[in-house]
Amino acid sequence: MPSQIRRSTAAVAAVCLMVVGAAACSSESDSADSASHSTARPADEPGTLDPATPAQIVDSYAEAGLAATNPHDVTSSVCADAHCSAAVATDETTVMQFDAPRGAMIYYQTHGDVLAVEDVIVSYSPNVDSDARKKYEQVTTLAVG
Repeated sequence: MPSQIRRSTAAVAAVCLMVVGAAACSSESDSADSASHSTARPADEPGTLDPATPAQIVDSYAEAGLAATNPHDVTSSVCADAHCSAAVATDETTVMQFDAPRGAMIYYQTHGDVLAVEDVIVSYSPNVDSDARKKYEQVTTLAVG
C-alpha cells in the first residue's frame, strides 16, 4: 500500500477516533437518555470539514499545472453508487466529497487504489503514473487543508 494512502487513511482514522473518543470520555453519570443529547457530532453526521468542493479541487489541479482535462460534474451518476455528496471527473481523476470522513473511509476500504483526505476521495485514471499521483496528492491535501 503506498505511503500516501496510509498517511491519508491515518488522518481520516484520527478524525474518526477523536469523535469516538470524545463520546467515550463522557461521565458515568450520563444516562442513555442524556447521551442522545450530546453536542459531539457523530462521525457519520453531515458537517463541513473543509471549504473545498470537488470542482475547486479540480481547479487547483489546473492552477498547479496538473492535467485536469474535460472537467464535468458527475454527482448524479457517481454518488448514487458511491454515497458521496458531490463529484467531479476529469480525464485524469474523479474527485468525490462525502458528508463526513466516515463515508470517505468506508469508500476507501472498499475500493483499492484511491487517495483519501478527510472527507474527499480521489481516484485516478489508469494513465496517471505514480509521479503525477504524488503531485495530485500534494495539491489535494493543500486544497482540502
